[in-house]
Amino acid sequence: ITIAEARALAVGTDATVRGIVTTPNYQSSNTEYGLQDATAGIIVFLYGEMLTMNVGDSVEVTGELDEYNGKFEIVPSGAGDITVISSGNDLPVFQVVTIADFLAGAENYESELIRINSASITSYGESGAWPTNGSENLTISDDGATSTVIMRIDSDMDIIGNPEPADPFSVQGIAGQFTDYQILPRYYTDFSSTGAIPPTFGSIAFEPSSPTEADDVTVSAVITDDGTIASATLTYNSGSTDSDVTMSNTTGGDTYTGAIPAQAAGTTVTFSITAVDNDDSTTTSAESSYLVNPTV
Repeated sequence: ITIAEARALAVGTDATVRGIVTTPNYQSSNTEYGLQDATAGIIVFLYGEMLTMNVGDSVEVTGELDEYNGKFEIVPSGAGDITVISSGNDLPVFQVVTIADFLAGAENYESELIRINSASITSYGESGAWPTNGSENLTISDDGATSTVIMRIDSDMDIIGNPEPADPFSVQGIAGQFTDYQILPRYYTDFSSTGAIPPTFGSIAFEPSSPTEADDVTVSAVITDDGTIASATLTYNSGSTDSDVTMSNTTGGDTYTGAIPAQAAGTTVTFSITAVDNDDSTTTSAESSYLVNPTV
């Protein structure tokens, strides 16, 4: 069954699920891995035994469903309950969320890969500082401390011993729960400087490819960023004056579209796209152009 279907079953029920391993082992003497499919995430946990899986493995797991301090788990009886189907698979896409959004729907994100941008540490754990040994719960905010969530730094990850990331930073990891909701980075590379990378353009296309004077032309562009895209503007020129069109994202993915209105036959239309991310970093594409044909 899917992981979402398993999460809807009662504790104590046996189930078999498949998914992609998304984390290294969060335990030094037990087994605790994140597992995610297209529907949801779950923790694979076994006390007192270390089972070996690798990030990117596609695995089938059979076990008893359990819940520990709010965290939903599947508990195999041993290595025989885990079958590796394939290795080296792409991970599910990190879902970019604000802390407020995460907390509002935390059960829907539990044990899935998420990313929080523009984060700052608002309070430290028991040590009062960035951890240098041992696990630590820090508190982070992305809106000036109005919304906060625990960022769990686990001693079994390679984060310990590395310097504290400078505020503001982006952090990605698995959405967790230990009574309170958490984000658990998996590697030191799960931290990055917010806004360090400006928007990047992938493919840019227009349709129809040979427009006539009767055709509006739809321009589409794939735009990605390490944060979120705040705006995308299509600027076109069919003579001596630039005109701007606000592009929209209607699919929830990385593709933005905008329409250039029909122009007179014989007109050469040039256009470019300017993207702005959530940190006001801006990228403008190279110019493209097309010739408007007469209607046949």
